[in-house]
Amino acid sequence: MKSEVVALFEPDEERMIGALELEEGNVTKAAERLGVAPAWLRRKINSTSALEAAIAEIMEQDVDRAIAIMRSGLKEESYLVRFYAAKEFLRSEAGRRRGFGRDQPAQVETASGGRAVIVLKWLDDDKPEPKEIEGPLGEE
Repeated sequence: MKSEVVALFEPDEERMIGALELEEGNVTKAAERLGVAPAWLRRKINSTSALEAAIAEIMEQDVDRAIAIMRSGLKEESYLVRFYAAKEFLRSEAGRRRGFGRDQPAQVETASGGRAVIVLKWLDDDKPEPKEIEGPLGEE
């Protein structure tokens, strides 16, 4: 059984925020740095608005970094990298606002005015997906 570390004194908000920033939001590592139990630090975060704001800001900065990576992927030479970056971007909130990223089955209107769902399936397709696509699709 793992024993919990107990601090001789309770760290102040400034020290807790500093530890959370140094450990990039990893509460367990921040707690170790402060000499307190991770569960104690989580409770403190949930009950202190300044600590909640610090964690939220750390996560927002991570989202900003992830968006920057995705946007740089959109500019890569490799078509495959650009394709996957675009696919993920269209799944984002910005893409969903423009109608992407929602599960919408393909539909066709029948002669009687009703709708029928179309299911597309590749039969006997044993060839793997290409790593690079040459030609007009791969060019910018």
